[in-house]
Amino acid sequence: MANLDPSFHSTGLFATARLVGRREQIEHILKLIRDPSPDPKGIVVIDDGGAGKTKLLEEVLRLAADESDVIAAREPIDFYLMSPHLRYGLADGFYQVLQLPPSETSRFADLRSDVENLTAIGDATSAAGKREEAVVDFVKYLQEITDHKRVVIALDTVERIIYDIPGLPPFIADVADSWKWLLELLPQLKNFVFLMAGRKEAERLRDDLKALSGVKLESVNLGNFTDTECREYFQVLAETAHLRGRPDVASRIEAVTKDLRQVVYKLSEGKPISLSLFADLVALEYPLPDPLRMSMAQLQAASAAELEKMREELNEGLIARLIEQSEVGRTVVAMGRAPRGVNVELLRRLLEISEDQAKKHLEEFSYLSIARKRRAEVEADSQAERSILERWFLHDEMYTLLKKYVYDADHDAPEAKKAALIVKQYYFDRLEARRAELAEIYEPVERQGFEPDRKKLSFVNSRIRNLQTEDAYYQLKQEPLRGFRAFYRYSRQATLAGETEIDFRLQAVLLEFLAERKANKQTDDGLDMSQLLGNIAMRPIVRDWAEGKYQLALDKVKRYREEGQELLVEGAPGNQAILDIWEAYILTTLGEDANLRRAREILDRVLSELEPVISKGIMSDLKAARPWRTKAVYALGLRVRGYLFRHRGRLFRAVMDYTAAARLWRELDILAETAETLNNLGYALTFLGEFADARALINNAVELRKQIGPRYPVGLSLNTLAIVSLYEGSYSAAIQDNERALAIFRGLQHQRGLGLAYITLAEAKRRQSQTDEISEPDQKIVLLREARSHANEALDIFQTKVKERAHEVEAFIELGCAYRDWSKIVRALNPSDPEASRLARSAQDAFESAAEKAGETLLHRKVDALVNLAWLGYFISNESLLQKSAERAMNLIHSDYKLNPATGKPRIDPNEAEVLLWPQLGKLHTLFGRRSFERFQAEEGKKLDRNEELMKTALEEAAENYTLGLEYDRLLSDSYRDILRAKDGIYERAKTLNPFELEIFANKVMQIEGDYHLGKSAIRELLRNRTIWFGD
Repeated sequence: MANLDPSFHSTGLFATARLVGRREQIEHILKLIRDPSPDPKGIVVIDDGGAGKTKLLEEVLRLAADESDVIAAREPIDFYLMSPHLRYGLADGFYQVLQLPPSETSRFADLRSDVENLTAIGDATSAAGKREEAVVDFVKYLQEITDHKRVVIALDTVERIIYDIPGLPPFIADVADSWKWLLELLPQLKNFVFLMAGRKEAERLRDDLKALSGVKLESVNLGNFTDTECREYFQVLAETAHLRGRPDVASRIEAVTKDLRQVVYKLSEGKPISLSLFADLVALEYPLPDPLRMSMAQLQAASAAELEKMREELNEGLIARLIEQSEVGRTVVAMGRAPRGVNVELLRRLLEISEDQAKKHLEEFSYLSIARKRRAEVEADSQAERSILERWFLHDEMYTLLKKYVYDADHDAPEAKKAALIVKQYYFDRLEARRAELAEIYEPVERQGFEPDRKKLSFVNSRIRNLQTEDAYYQLKQEPLRGFRAFYRYSRQATLAGETEIDFRLQAVLLEFLAERKANKQTDDGLDMSQLLGNIAMRPIVRDWAEGKYQLALDKVKRYREEGQELLVEGAPGNQAILDIWEAYILTTLGEDANLRRAREILDRVLSELEPVISKGIMSDLKAARPWRTKAVYALGLRVRGYLFRHRGRLFRAVMDYTAAARLWRELDILAETAETLNNLGYALTFLGEFADARALINNAVELRKQIGPRYPVGLSLNTLAIVSLYEGSYSAAIQDNERALAIFRGLQHQRGLGLAYITLAEAKRRQSQTDEISEPDQKIVLLREARSHANEALDIFQTKVKERAHEVEAFIELGCAYRDWSKIVRALNPSDPEASRLARSAQDAFESAAEKAGETLLHRKVDALVNLAWLGYFISNESLLQKSAERAMNLIHSDYKLNPATGKPRIDPNEAEVLLWPQLGKLHTLFGRRSFERFQAEEGKKLDRNEELMKTALEEAAENYTLGLEYDRLLSDSYRDILRAKDGIYERAKTLNPFELEIFANKVMQIEGDYHLGKSAIRELLRNRTIWFGD
């Protein structure tokens, strides 16, 4: 055992080498454990801080492990950690500390591995499902074990699962979800003994246990040390000093007289922590402080107020001597400034010493009674990592004493500020280092599609979660307004990345800070409680949305409205607005016409109400929580409405809202939301043909998402980049970008990401097969076969693994297109080949399935499927299929979308239009035009008996439909890929006409221009630019 450096003068603070006293309580608990009754037993230990509760739990578990047929936890579960606050986290905690024997019937070990992997990749919906499944499995597993063995578990610091916050709405649980689960679990178990220790705030938990039937409940009181235990404490302390290599201190303690020991006992009130602190004075101080030189008679004659004053004098003297005369004092004061614990590196920075010195200080500190080390949530696999993860804390009473006698003093302000900056920089540096590790883990994933080192990925993600929550805590503590903004940023980042566990931890940190704020009577920090409570009230709703529990989220929205009226009013306008916006977001995610209409009504109302109160300034918003949060709420409302517009095909409106939201997010400096909005804006601009802007915005989103860390959102942006190239007609570039996205999704095994990427890749390869660079039919068929495979892979994902109807429809359409184009090639090679018919039949089935699945909600996709079906009819010479499909598609499109002859424009406002319907009208008219042109060519090809009138009629019909087709196309964009292809196709046919025929063609175009008031039409411009316009 290491000897302490003599410079550590305060060795009276030694942690004793063995437990002192408490034999009666330990024997009583062991007796309960040995009781053969199978009824579950709860043993509750509630006492003040410093009473030795943790030591008692550890000793009981150590002794219980030696009992026959008993499985005892290797250590208590500490609710200081965040994970046990969740029911899955507590179940997982049981599993880890009990080290239960393997079971052939339990899948818990596999399920927890699944949870780790899904959490690491940001698949919130799947992870949530696996957590629920794992908890159910663990209950069965534990029941199986307790049928044959007695299981003993211990819970420590249980007061931390109570969220005692003034003004907390009644619909927000004021106790951890894991506690509710434990109350449900206990009556289901046999031979289960659990110990629970906490401070007096935990009394309500004991009351909860009393209400359970079938659970035997015992309370164990520790109380203060007796005089006998006090004598034993001094004996054990002397033994410990000998063991630590300090015989001088041991001799001093052994020389303490009975009278002095009684004085110490009286002044400490027998409280173990106070006894330890005052024993330090006895062991080291000379001369003794005045209160310790008093006689028992004097103390007994003193009033309670006089005794309390003496205790304060001793505590103040102890702290003063620690600071002024010893290295341990500097260590303790530095540690007190970092209540989330210190490791070697943080202590080195705080004390401005070398790493070796910091290690030595922590080693020496570790032997003291005021030292506490908490278990890390994850195990380190190297000494370097252990050095980072190993956190040392002070005993809770020491934080209180330091605050009272050091930190609250005015002269401490410069040191406090300096320490705060050091802590802030430490967390910044550690987060940067962990993000760099994340990038290193993902590098082979992004480059080659290798599966990441999942163990390391899970470890690094876990550390980032902890660092973010601790950073948010310190920022709240040091500068509450800035801390609230940091909390908000981290929370949005977690939700968008599907990391709901981080969001829960952040909520717990905010609640912890508010509890401390209440205890410290802190009211002058500029915080607006209505805004903080409003944010807390939304967390469960937001997490349910992120985990795909949409109906549950809507139920919570309803409850908030019913039970949270006071908070909604107090926190206006932000609290009411954010609740409305999230209801609209959930309804939009659910889809269906009624939901989408209701969502639009909500968003239009909320945004119109918020717009006048949004501050136009940037810096002014940083001075108060309410205007800053209100602006963030407004920005979210714009993004959600942009998403709704995009979902409904109203791309012009979507672009307007996304653009406004993106500017606000940059102003608010919320990177995750900025990246999300830029990606969505780039996607919408792609369909409008604004490819350069789209690519620039999406590349910015990729950069921001890499900076934040999680790679699933990065993969989504890379897939969006592929879509830009796809619609631009750069199919090789699309495949290249798509492969980068696929590499990430494959490495992460993220099913939804894979499904989206497969749809994009299927279309890119199919369209590439139609280009001149792929000239040989067999090469085209290879690409179409691959496209079919990708479409089927996407279909499997969206039908069975991640059920999303919109993407299922897209996959069906792409599958049908692959079969159709394949059929065309086979038919061209051999018109009688039966394979052509089989492929055409498969294409028809896929298009029909897409139309059926689209229903009435996904109107654009339904029309898309039917238009593709009409073109299939054309390619396979099935006039009936062509006519019926075209008619069905036309009937679905409202007449307001059609060109109005009086104005040359559709009646519907472009901002309110589902604009992707116009290219579908364009495709239909192009199809009709091609069919008419082929009738013209067929008649023209006759050597004898040509019908000139029929030829003229067919050519005019072709001109009319081509003119209308291009006019519908350009309502969306002039540079849209399909428009360019349509123009090329028209030119290829028109250039075969002679001047006389071109004049007929041009005259019809001019007639349509006049009939529809089109002005100079797109087809006139096309033919003029390509030198074959024979009109005016």
